[in-house]
Amino acid sequence: MESERPLSDEARREIEQLLGAGRKIEAIKVYREDTGIGLAEAKGAVERISGAIVDDTEMSATPIKPSSGCLGVIVLSLVTTGLLAGVWMVVA
Repeated sequence: MESERPLSDEARREIEQLLGAGRKIEAIKVYREDTGIGLAEAKGAVERISGAIVDDTEMSATPIKPSSGCLGVIVLSLVTTGLLAGVWMVVA
């Protein structure tokens, strides 16, 4: 391959798009073509980029608050009561 070069901004955007689409092998190929480095190094670099994307996504995600309502308990009670009433009608 050619001598090593830094990753261009255009190639980085393309790699991020490929990773977002689940096309890791193609992302590695783009990295290698843009930088001139070997397969193992490109794979490691793309995995680091992928990890950075995941970290950024996790940081920007809104945390989900646990529900403090009792709707689930009410629904479960109604279903249980209905089942018991049905069994009682069959037995009686």
